[in-house]
Amino acid sequence: MKAWRRELDRLMSEGCLRLGEKGARVGCALFFCDQQEEYSWQGEQWFLPASNQKLWTSAVALERLGSDHRWVTHIAVDEGKLWVRGGGDPLFDGAAAQAVAKKLKSKGVHSLTGPLYWEDFFFDAAPWGTGWSWDDQGEGYSAPVHGLNMEHNRITFTADPKQAKPSLHIDPLWAAVQVKHSLVWTNKRENDVKVTRKIEENRFFIEGELSRTDPVITGAVHSGPLFFMEGLIHALLSQGILLPEQPNVREGRFPEQAGLSIQHDSPPLSVCLEWVNGESDNFAAEVLLRTLGRQKTDKGVEQAGLDTVRETLHQWGISPPGRMVDGSGLSMYNLSSPRPFVALLRRMLHHPEREVFIRSLPRYGVSGTLKRREWQPPHGFSVAAKTGTLTGVKTLSGYLLRGDRAEVVFSLMINGLLEENNGEQLQDQFLQLLCKLTN
Repeated sequence: MKAWRRELDRLMSEGCLRLGEKGARVGCALFFCDQQEEYSWQGEQWFLPASNQKLWTSAVALERLGSDHRWVTHIAVDEGKLWVRGGGDPLFDGAAAQAVAKKLKSKGVHSLTGPLYWEDFFFDAAPWGTGWSWDDQGEGYSAPVHGLNMEHNRITFTADPKQAKPSLHIDPLWAAVQVKHSLVWTNKRENDVKVTRKIEENRFFIEGELSRTDPVITGAVHSGPLFFMEGLIHALLSQGILLPEQPNVREGRFPEQAGLSIQHDSPPLSVCLEWVNGESDNFAAEVLLRTLGRQKTDKGVEQAGLDTVRETLHQWGISPPGRMVDGSGLSMYNLSSPRPFVALLRRMLHHPEREVFIRSLPRYGVSGTLKRREWQPPHGFSVAAKTGTLTGVKTLSGYLLRGDRAEVVFSLMINGLLEENNGEQLQDQFLQLLCKLTN
């Protein structure tokens, strides 16, 4: 056996034990690009992929939609009434609302008497993914998915670490939100916070330990369309468009004809992928999956999106996940293996959208969900990889790069951890060994 295989075998078999993780399972697959050699340790076994699931979704989205794909929001005005029809835009925010309001005013809209209608039929699926935990619905990572969305359907709560006690500030400022908290400061790197929300209300309760180094918390709103309309009303008023003191907001069908019709185009898919992979945004990943489904059918878009992912992987000759129920990996029902992830990543090295795909991945110690990692690759190397984290789960799949060239394609999947930090330590040790083996 080659010495490098023995070193990898030793790390895979003993790494978790040395960290005190007696019950953790490890799976790994590698491809050394120069030597054209493969390595696998439990590479065909099933693991919870966590957010490595987003690699399936984003790669197929690039293939089927293209990096220039945009989502369209339609707005119509007639006789003092306004209608909005959602097109699934995952990046619509306060700035986009201001742009819409400014455009309406430039078209001669100076007042609206109402009602203000919203239509949210673009996606027919439930606003949460299959298998998402019901008691996490107030958490920002569980934001609901709609055809009309605003600010990722999340509220951001921040605190000043210089204050003796945490005092939360709400963003966006216009959001009609109530929040109570019982937070205390901690000097740990990560927050240990629980966010809950009243059913069908934006009333939040937050408790736990807030990190002074990262005093930011997010909560999921209860309704994307209503939050959208709230933000749009704020934008209309700020642009000087007159509205009733209590605007009449209701659900209603978009008219086939109206006196004035405009549309707002989202940024391209390439920008969305920086959220999906770089920030590991579950909400945006689920929009991608449903958008893939919309290409196939107007009904059952979530299942149609899953079917599209499997069909595309089969066409590429890649074994699909053992079980895939959402686009983000938040569900505990998903199952994947390291070797198919490596096969996918190898294929994307030769895909026309290669640069967009790799650019969307966070860099170790530099950006996205890997920004806070302390270990840094040696000079000349970098790591572009997708992280994945659930309770007891740490996964990492991507590329060891030398300059712009891929040296190693890898997937490391760890399940059954007691401490997340132990999983990150093993990832560090794994990448250190890869750098050693390719030097």
